[in-house]
Formats: sequence, structure tokens, C-alpha cells
Amino acid sequence: MTRVTGLMLAMIVPIVCGTGCLDAQPNVARMKLDADIVQVKKFYSAAPWLSFDEAGDPNPEGFKVAVYLISAQTGKGAFGDGDIEVVIYSHPKSEIGKPPAKPVVEKKWVFSPEDAMPYRVKIEAVMGFSYGLRLSWGDVDLLGKTVSVNINFRRRDGRLIQSSPKWLRVPPRFAGY
Repeated sequence: MTRVTGLMLAMIVPIVCGTGCLDAQPNVARMKLDADIVQVKKFYSAAPWLSFDEAGDPNPEGFKVAVYLISAQTGKGAFGDGDIEVVIYSHPKSEIGKPPAKPVVEKKWVFSPEDAMPYRVKIEAVMGFSYGLRLSWGDVDLLGKTVSVNINFRRRDGRLIQSSPKWLRVPPRFAGY
């Protein structure tokens, strides 16, 4: 590097750093909450299952999902002023000729804006801001069951914004145990 190039960098770097160009990540904890959420979009990876077992048991005890609360103003994901509600239902098999068995609520989570703070994704994606939920269903036995996951948003005005359910088959118990 030549002396001139070094001097130019010495003059430009403080200017760039002073304008905040290098600090493109917003402080998500201070961002305004959007009261006008109109849609819930969720995205699951091909392998959403998580093991929370400290002993190393690979059986899933939870899952991960990206949740976008879509703002009416921007059409993009925003942090919502209301509660995120997640419910897992298991669906018992019904006998032939009988009406389908009613789904059973296996686990429900409710996150206020404060409770959801640790799940806020700090980097804005093309679709806006999202929540990266990592949820454990604890001692509930869902191994090998078909479940539906419903993710909804309850606005402060009481309006419930519902997503369509996601049907998943929880992997069976790990054969190594």
C-alpha cells in the first residue's frame, strides 16, 4: 500500500464510521411495535426438529419456525404489538365409519411483545423482520404422531390474525435407545 493510499484510508474510515454506514443492524429492542398486523406467515426448515435434552438424547422435544407478522402499512414483516400464540394439536386416528376424533391440544405458547423479544431476528430479510421461534414441548409425548401447528397473532384491539395450520409428522423414537 502506498503512502497516499494509507493517508486516504486514514481520512475516509473515520468519516464512514461516523455516519453509521458500517453499523447497518438496527437495535431491534428499540424498534416501534406495529399495531396493524394483517397476516401471519411462517416458514419451517426441511428438518424443523430440535432436541433440548441435556443428556444428548436425539429424540425431538421441540421445533423451530420463522414467523413474519405482516404489517398493513409496509406489506413486510414487523414486530407486532400484541401476542403471538402457538398451539400444537395432535390428531388421534378415528375408527372406520366413525366421525374423525377431535384434535387434542398438546401444547400452547403465548408470547407478549416482551416475552417475544429474545426471538426477534436482528437482521432484516427481504420479507422484513421476523421472529425465530425455538419451542420445546417438554414432557408431552409427540414422537411418531401427526400434529398440526397453528401460529396466530392477537392484536391489542382483540382481532385474531390466524395462519393456516402446518401439518407435520414428528419423527418416531430414535432406534438407538
